[in-house]
Amino acid sequence: MEQSVVSVEEQAEVVRKFLVGLLNAFGLEGQVATRVEGDIVYADVSGEQTEALIGPKGAILDAVLELCRTMVHRQSQAGARLRLDIAAMGRGAGRGCASMPAAWRPRCSRRVARSCSSR
Repeated sequence: MEQSVVSVEEQAEVVRKFLVGLLNAFGLEGQVATRVEGDIVYADVSGEQTEALIGPKGAILDAVLELCRTMVHRQSQAGARLRLDIAAMGRGAGRGCASMPAAWRPRCSRRVARSCSSR
């Protein structure tokens, strides 16, 4: 059975719904915003409790990114180019980076805003 190709805007909605459901499932307070620029879906998760989705050295963030990518891939032949930012950590010296252990701060802006392309 062949799946229909899903637009980038529809992929963004899949990511948004998944992330909202994830926050609800873990009982975390937060907001999810998505936007599309070209063929890239940007997802921003913000809120006081969302840092729980980062984990040590960004391990949970990596897992959440992979789950988002998998959810989109199930509904799209081509997959998605996805950038995920949790707790404003991808904005460099944001509140999230400042709260990380000193040894991790230099890598924060490089490691925490993750991107993934399955094309």
